[in-house]
Amino acid sequence: MSPEELREAGERLYGTWGWQTKLAHELQVDGSTVRRWLSGKVPIPGMAAVAINLLLRCHQTD
Repeated sequence: MSPEELREAGERLYGTWGWQTKLAHELQVDGSTVRRWLSGKVPIPGMAAVAINLLLRCHQTD
């Protein structure tokens, strides 16, 4: 998952404001971790990408 894909997923799940904090809470990581992924400074772990994709699938069925 690229930083841009992360941004798109976060905004789709939680809207354009505050999505990093909400996603961090959902993934049980610190908000700064999500922001580092978003900046591209740290790669997004495969398991985090899997979890985000599962959240998107669940969100689509709501």
